[in-house]
Amino acid sequence: AYIDGMGEVVERKKEKLGGLAQYIPTSWAVAQAALETGYGESYSAQKRKNHFGLRSSGGKYMVFSHAKESVEKYLETLSEKRYYRRMQGLIKKGETNPIKLLKVIAPVYAEDDGYIKKVSALIESCDLRSFDS
Repeated sequence: AYIDGMGEVVERKKEKLGGLAQYIPTSWAVAQAALETGYGESYSAQKRKNHFGLRSSGGKYMVFSHAKESVEKYLETLSEKRYYRRMQGLIKKGETNPIKLLKVIAPVYAEDDGYIKKVSALIESCDLRSFDS
């Protein structure tokens, strides 16, 4: 239920935002959200409606009134912030492989050294690439 629901939200927000955001693989976004929140069961997801571990410039976890706002902020951050410019450049060149894109941002985005393997495993085990076709 969480995977399908999050997939729908990500797809709608990508369409709404357009630009680079529309090319961020949905499989990757859904896998990250599932991993970050324990499939929507974490305190952050339940109380903060923050499904991506997003933090403010002061380091505090951001609070949203709805999960949709969290998804929109996540997509905006990835597609607009200059510290993700390597990934943005790959997307502009037509790269669509979620793992290749994730490897470029993982050093900036993730604190866990095993993050790439965990997200990759979720993409494969939950057949999330079906969102990207």
